[in-house]
Amino acid sequence: GKVAVNLSQGKNLVGAFYQPRFVLIDPILLRTLSLRRIREGMAEVIKCAIIENGGFFSYLERNISRILSFRDIGILRSIIEKAVEVKIKVVEEDEKEEKGIRQVLNFGHTIAHAIEAVSKYGKYTHGEAVAIGMVGAAKIGKEMGVFSSDYLTRLENLIKKTKLPVKAKGLNPEEILQALKVDKKAREGRLFFVVPEDIGRVSLRGDVPLCLVEKVIKELV
Repeated sequence: GKVAVNLSQGKNLVGAFYQPRFVLIDPILLRTLSLRRIREGMAEVIKCAIIENGGFFSYLERNISRILSFRDIGILRSIIEKAVEVKIKVVEEDEKEEKGIRQVLNFGHTIAHAIEAVSKYGKYTHGEAVAIGMVGAAKIGKEMGVFSSDYLTRLENLIKKTKLPVKAKGLNPEEILQALKVDKKAREGRLFFVVPEDIGRVSLRGDVPLCLVEKVIKELV
């Protein structure tokens, strides 16, 4: 129900809320997409598992090869249902992002939007940028002492098995940092990040030191 367009200044800066009357999801249609598009969609699936469902994350770890084979429509239907359930639960609690609850769906997106802007929305697709952004947010969590290194390793390994990037190779870290500062979620000079605390639980943090953000961004390129 949320739609937005990109401007040269940043991602999703102009938009509206308009709930659809009906939503149809046909898993078979996925077979008409390129493998790259399927993989970037998986970044959003992994995101849903990290923010709300640790059991779902473990399921993805065990079945990622079967999922990416696309031969089993049943397993595709299962992961779509689980991901949609997570998103519905969050959106119903905070439809227009007025309570701060819905912002957990932005896990990985703060850094991702900066990567997309710096790469001129060309080198990295949205899902690829989200994959890198999730690793960045997880690194922030680890450095802040709220996300274990073991969980970070599990996240990185799942992303790699999905054949998604974990680094934004070839981009300038200073340009990424500058793009972060004009993100729509930046308020009163502070950057806000959705930081994982467990596999299945995240929190919105506005207390991430800029020096830590700089350190993590440099590790990502």
